[in-house]
Amino acid sequence: MLTKDTENYMRTRMSRRKTVVCGFLLLVMLPLEVLAQNTGYVRRYAANFTAFGNEVSTNLPPSGTPPASGGLIIYNKNFFVADDINTLYVTISATGDDHNGARLQLACKVDGNACNPGPNPVGGAPNGWFTALRMKDYNLNYLGAPFFGDGGGGAGDLHDNNITYTWCMPFEAKPGSHNVQVKLASSPVLSEPRSAGAPVFLEAVHFFIDGARVANADDRCTKNAVDTTVAAEPSTTTAPDGTLIDTTLFVPLVEPSVLSVPAIIQTDMP
Repeated sequence: MLTKDTENYMRTRMSRRKTVVCGFLLLVMLPLEVLAQNTGYVRRYAANFTAFGNEVSTNLPPSGTPPASGGLIIYNKNFFVADDINTLYVTISATGDDHNGARLQLACKVDGNACNPGPNPVGGAPNGWFTALRMKDYNLNYLGAPFFGDGGGGAGDLHDNNITYTWCMPFEAKPGSHNVQVKLASSPVLSEPRSAGAPVFLEAVHFFIDGARVANADDRCTKNAVDTTVAAEPSTTTAPDGTLIDTTLFVPLVEPSVLSVPAIIQTDMP
């Protein structure tokens, strides 16, 4: 039978061991939490592929009312996030082709909203869409028998063209389940009548959904191609509930960077 002194001694030793273990866990866990919430660390929520040994194809047209409507849904994925990102990236990587000069167009939606709702008139795309591929049907420029291309889609039917694109959008949604859709559409060219209703194709398609926490809101998916500020005092604050809050201070640069090459205004044939 243990004496009271022995029992007290053992309790003290056990208490010290718990303190050491807890302290060790805190030292291990805190840097991971800081890394996830206060840096550009990218989290991958989904990585999927389709159309190996077959093709995804449509001749459905896009619509810009509302943005990113119309076309064919080729990716429909639910994913779960915690409250530690403010920027979302949706990426498609594939090979594709089109027939008779049709424009292969892509769109993305997150929780039913267009990833980029603006228009892209240079590529002939309605709101929420962009033109990823277009091969001109040169049969209109030749006399005699027409060319059939790699798959019977006219002189512009050139197979296996690389298509890689990433949509970037601020992500202020609540923690929980969310949805991403990627859409494919075929859009005609007015000067090429055979392009109306012509199919477009994708194969060997990969989809990725990623998220990150960007400290400066001005750097989240904006048109700012020139830096005007610099982080002067990167730091974090712990809220009463334990949440880490980024309190990084950004100040104007003494000599802001400038683009050395001016933007080129591109025009497109109707």
